[in-house]
Amino acid sequence: MAEMVKQLSVFVQNKVGTLQELCTQLGRAGVNVLGTLLVDERDWGVVRLVVDDVAKAKTALQNTGYVFGESEVLAVELDNTPGTLADMASRLAKENISVEFIYGSGAGPRALMILSTSNNKKAGKLLR
Repeated sequence: MAEMVKQLSVFVQNKVGTLQELCTQLGRAGVNVLGTLLVDERDWGVVRLVVDDVAKAKTALQNTGYVFGESEVLAVELDNTPGTLADMASRLAKENISVEFIYGSGAGPRALMILSTSNNKKAGKLLR
């Protein structure tokens, strides 16, 4: 499975408790986080989120004063076995598609990878 999904990029202050505060607000709004990546700088960070309900998440973020952006990324479900990620990367490379960022997790027999590429539309078709 490969599908285009919305990713929210939330700008946060780099201090103790920031991630907890953000996740608490999303949890109170009934939003389930499917994937997350925190990229930090010295004083600020960006929390990339893929959630089960983007509209609810956006409302919760707006109501609590978070600054955020929205973009399209690919969500790819893979077998959680050795070499599967390498195979995916190889298929993209053969089509001259570069991976700009990737994050994910595997549990049990399946893994979920969130990625952005130089051509998400083409990558999505290739990985379906």
